[in-house]
Amino acid sequence: MSARIRAAKTVNRELVSLYWKIGEMIVEKQRELGWGKSVVEQLSKDICKEFDGISGFSADNLWRMRQFYLEYSNMEVLEQAVPELNKARKNKKFLKQLVPDLFNNSEDTQSPVLERLVAEIPWGHNLLIMKKIKNIKERIYYILASIECGWSRNVLLNQLPTAEDIKHKLLGR
Repeated sequence: MSARIRAAKTVNRELVSLYWKIGEMIVEKQRELGWGKSVVEQLSKDICKEFDGISGFSADNLWRMRQFYLEYSNMEVLEQAVPELNKARKNKKFLKQLVPDLFNNSEDTQSPVLERLVAEIPWGHNLLIMKKIKNIKERIYYILASIECGWSRNVLLNQLPTAEDIKHKLLGR
């Protein structure tokens, strides 16, 4: 892998981790101080003003960061995901080893485990998976598959089930 690709992946990991932390901060401030819609909108304006030319901090995106944190901070997932994720960077047999364990474990995992996992794929991938997949085990499968297979967002979109697929599954067809 070229140095440029490694650098881009590192930057992406840090960006998604930042978005996680911003989502966490918004949730905490809402609980502690009763932050509402107008405060988050003002926060967006302040960030955009302070860091002129930096994108990604619209009010809508701040709300997505909050949703991102809430949806992944208290889910049941394999606690060993982080050590296995570290191995995955060296070992391409990642999915074969990790996916069965993910689905056979029901222990609550602390949010840093999920934060590290979701940081392995781009923000757009995370938003797409959150929007299309509600089941945590299925989400983890698509996150892991995106990592292992190096899916672009378009490839991921084509791999995700459509509304028609879900309808057939629910109706047993």
